[in-house]
Amino acid sequence: MKKFSLVLILLLSILSSFLIAKNSRVAGVQIDDYPEESQKVMQKEGVMSNDEKFYAYIERSPESWNPEPVIYIFDLKAGALDNEIKIDIDGDFTPLSWSPKDQYIYVQEAAQYYGGLDGNIYDLKTGEKVYEFNTLNRWLNWMEDDFILYFDPLINCEDEYSCSNLDVGLIGYKISKEEKVTYEIISSANQRYPLIQDETILKDAFEFAYLDNYLDIDQDAEKGMELNLLTGKIQKKEAKNLLSAKIKQKLQKDYPDVEIDKIEKTKDGSGEINIKAHSKKGNLYYEFELENENSDNLVVKFEKIKIL
Repeated sequence: MKKFSLVLILLLSILSSFLIAKNSRVAGVQIDDYPEESQKVMQKEGVMSNDEKFYAYIERSPESWNPEPVIYIFDLKAGALDNEIKIDIDGDFTPLSWSPKDQYIYVQEAAQYYGGLDGNIYDLKTGEKVYEFNTLNRWLNWMEDDFILYFDPLINCEDEYSCSNLDVGLIGYKISKEEKVTYEIISSANQRYPLIQDETILKDAFEFAYLDNYLDIDQDAEKGMELNLLTGKIQKKEAKNLLSAKIKQKLQKDYPDVEIDKIEKTKDGSGEINIKAHSKKGNLYYEFELENENSDNLVVKFEKIKIL
């Protein structure tokens, strides 16, 4: 049964990675506006910078018989390679996100199981790895350009190879100061990892819902938490009272087939909330915008853009 569970979670992890990479690749950008060489590069699995000027993807360098993986940074407007960073990682990795000001890039194992993932952050100016960490799932929450939140599946383990305690820690890490903070520990139930859902980045807070058992993927979470970023304090909430639940309710009437991928504050500091989503019925991408956390005015930003 344990082997079957790991296989199931592996498949789900690969699928979620596929959806993230594909959705972030389009993000409402008109592909035809770019040079032909850039359009070819954007067919590769990768991720676009927040300013929509660059595209990052990973390939193995052809220069040696045992080539190391390389992060290629492609200038989309110029239609030419801008930079490449050799990374000291074994196995296949996928670039998943840029920091808000595009100074750092996050890459992660391309295929592993829930609770057994390895994340790495690279500084694009220096080419150096600035942080490596174990993470429960594929989502990395960029709160600021050099401050991240993630879930550590080994918070109460002596090492990653022999661990019977499946508690999960909500971790904050300040890249520039190399400071790590544990905000909360979510206890495991019945020797199962919790299933984290609906991670939401707000102006001064971070919210998420969770289930006690990660195998309950078809159930709606009843529990939730909110981290106040100003005080560092955690408040427990019912999942139905989280912003993600309210947004789902707003979308249900006009967009019943939409599944939310990410809810986060916009990068301009205005307090507006950006909602990225995809259709459960096909390869279509949506993006919505909410004026602020307390607003009822949900605006369609992009609708039904076909994913490559």
